[in-house]
Amino acid sequence: DKKAHTVHLSQIEANTYRLGNTVFTPIDGQYPDIARVIPDSEQLAKREQKPAVYNTGYLASANKALQTYYGAKPDTTYQLNQYGDDAAIMHAGTNDVQVIVMPIRSNGRVGSEHVQAFNRDYL
Repeated sequence: DKKAHTVHLSQIEANTYRLGNTVFTPIDGQYPDIARVIPDSEQLAKREQKPAVYNTGYLASANKALQTYYGAKPDTTYQLNQYGDDAAIMHAGTNDVQVIVMPIRSNGRVGSEHVQAFNRDYL
C-alpha cells in the first residue's frame, strides 16, 4: 500500500501469518530454481549446441527486450545459442544481460495444434 508507511508481519497460528491485510501460509521451496534453467559457465562450456523449435512470439519478445535494453535499432537481431531440449540463451555477446528462452520440447507434452504443426511426425 503506497499510503502505508509500515506493514506489520504477525503470526496468527502455527504456520499462518498476516502481512498487512494478507493472510498466508508460507511454503518451503525455491522458485524459480534458476540453476535448472540458467547454466553456469562450466556447464555451458560442456554443452553441445543443437537446434530446437521455439515459439516465434517468445523469440521476438526476447529480441525486443534486448533491443530495448541496449537502445538498439528495431532491425537489430541478437545471437541465440540453442541447446536442443535445454534452455536457449539470447545475448549480445557481453556479460551484462541474457534472455533465456525455453524450447518447445519434442516429447509431446505440449499438445496444441499450433505447436504440433512444427513436429515433423505430425506433418
